[in-house]
Amino acid sequence: MENLPNEIANDIIARVGMGCCTDLFSAQLSCKYFKKIAEDDYVYHNLSMHKCPITEWEILSDHQRAFIRRCLQSNNAELIYRQGMKSCFSDVDMNWGCVLLEAAERLGYLKAKYARAIVLLISSEYEGMEVGIKLLEEMTQSRTICMQVPACRERFIEVISSIWINNRDFQLPRCCLKEVTHKKTFDLYSMDQFEVTGCYECNADIEVRKIVGYIPLH
Repeated sequence: MENLPNEIANDIIARVGMGCCTDLFSAQLSCKYFKKIAEDDYVYHNLSMHKCPITEWEILSDHQRAFIRRCLQSNNAELIYRQGMKSCFSDVDMNWGCVLLEAAERLGYLKAKYARAIVLLISSEYEGMEVGIKLLEEMTQSRTICMQVPACRERFIEVISSIWINNRDFQLPRCCLKEVTHKKTFDLYSMDQFEVTGCYECNADIEVRKIVGYIPLH
């Protein structure tokens, strides 16, 4: 292994971390060479945070804080996404939360785009709702992306269910005002799909109501 070029070794260790961060920690402990390779920014950038708790129930150690700081410095999109969600829902800082979600989105993290759309839709600002509708509209332009929306929704619900929700300013939006011609029966829509009705405002209304039970809305 030590005879491999650094680029290949980095890629191998990064793939270990992409599967599970605990596997990377085990690899670091197995030998000094793995520990050295695992300190590369590329590894931290691609590290999966799936098995790391979203909410810290105990005071973090210096080592844990350093680990989180290193992941953020390496532009780990998943961790930035989680920090953005916590800012929006726990820290009651919507502006900073949306900045973080947009940063994760620019890194190619589709779940962050979905989350930002939902956050803006349930915000009390009309301008935010318009942007949220537009973000979901963009996700209908590709069949490949449409198929990933249920996974984005599932992750959103998983994060929401794991953090304190202190923000009580969210509201149930009414995006489509064409109630007569665009009638919707919300309980008929599946959680396994992303409905595309031909009306982007209707799509947004339907999507928000799929997660409404997990967020206190007025």
